[in-house]
Amino acid sequence: MTGKEVTTAIVGAQKALSPVRNDSGMETSLAKMEQIIEQAASLVILLEGRLRDAEAVFNQQVYISGRDAKSLTRAVQCRARAICDDAGVDYHQAGEIVRKAIYRAIRDEYGIETLYDMPQIKYFEALDSIRGFKSFTLLKRLRAMRSEGNNSG
Repeated sequence: MTGKEVTTAIVGAQKALSPVRNDSGMETSLAKMEQIIEQAASLVILLEGRLRDAEAVFNQQVYISGRDAKSLTRAVQCRARAICDDAGVDYHQAGEIVRKAIYRAIRDEYGIETLYDMPQIKYFEALDSIRGFKSFTLLKRLRAMRSEGNNSG
């Protein structure tokens, strides 16, 4: 409710009470009711302002900590090692390719430049994405690398 709406409600209440005001016995009670209504309206306006402030703070983007970014980096390294092992290629030979693919997928999925730009609220989701990362194109590339390695040896 905006301030204008509250003012309109107060004016409406005053108009509704005005015919009763002519009765002198109720005049004091009506004045007190009017004062209570005005105080309640002021309180509503104050609470709405505080609610808007709280919503603004809540909606501010909070990013992951350095520790969380390092944790995601370790998860990327673990997943890359597992993918290399599953594909039968040496991690030292293909790890960088796999890590870059995982980082690219995470950047694209969350619209970020670096892991430090990850919203805190998305941290566990990103961790799950990393742990479950799969790429058919990457797997084909790793298999080709494995075949080249076997052919050269």
